[in-house]
Amino acid sequence: MDRICTRVLLFMVLCSQSSAGEFQLIGSPDPIVAVAGDDVILPCSLEPSIDAEFLTVEWSRHDLEPTATVHFYRHGRNENDDQNPSYKDRTRLLERELVNGNVSLKLSRVELKDEGRYTCLVFKDGQKKTVIQLSVVVVSKPEVSILGGSGTGVALQCVSGGWYPEPELEWRDSEGRLLPADVTQTDRHPDPGPHQRYTVTSRVTVQKTDTNRFTCRVHLQGLNQIRETEIHVPDSLFLLKDGWTTGQIAGSTVGGVLVFAFIGATIYLWKTHGAVWWKNRTARSKDVCDSKGKQPEEAEVETRKRRRRSGQ
Repeated sequence: MDRICTRVLLFMVLCSQSSAGEFQLIGSPDPIVAVAGDDVILPCSLEPSIDAEFLTVEWSRHDLEPTATVHFYRHGRNENDDQNPSYKDRTRLLERELVNGNVSLKLSRVELKDEGRYTCLVFKDGQKKTVIQLSVVVVSKPEVSILGGSGTGVALQCVSGGWYPEPELEWRDSEGRLLPADVTQTDRHPDPGPHQRYTVTSRVTVQKTDTNRFTCRVHLQGLNQIRETEIHVPDSLFLLKDGWTTGQIAGSTVGGVLVFAFIGATIYLWKTHGAVWWKNRTARSKDVCDSKGKQPEEAEVETRKRRRRSGQ
């Protein structure tokens, strides 16, 4: 009986030790989306939570050349002599989290070429691995401008460039209602390589509302990346005649300002210099008149003198 109990106990201990060494790697079933220029964390952790501080952890991408190694950690330190050059000084593990079984990789200053499938590999009595997909996007804030007003409404234009992948654009009013665009055009930049950028341009004619606020929204479908710009249209633009543009409005405004400036300058110069000029001019005119008034008398004196000389 004692032998049987001893064997059962030994079997339970062996089973416990065997199961204690078992673990799984948990990554992410969905792609991790990162914006170019930002930092991103690629998740990978042991379950159950096992202290990974002295385990061997390797991150890699098998489409890379000349080496697939993205980051290598062993015996409590990083060993990146064989690291792919494009990742130099841009990767690290979350070292304080290693004791909790967190072997996630932080990638700094993400670039478009970082997009791909990453393998997280942990060695402990064999090896376990999981694959994480990283998607890199490029976004930019839309620029909205007023093209001009007419009897049919006010024309707005939205331009947003440098996107990857191809974005979608939509117009909305202050209530969030979708506005039909007059025209929307997407241009692909002639850049080499698989990550070509896109510029989207759209125009819409809007009608007067309670707020006159309209939004251009550009987004990447399914990637939870949205950039938008709101613009306020003055009430006066909705009262313009057909054919008026913002350039004409600006020209008219500048012209009016110049006219008022000219009038103001004229008044100022007259007040400061005009009175003196007029006084001097009047004085000169009086002197001329006085001199002209004396000329006949002088002529008569000369005539008398000639007559006396001729009589002698």
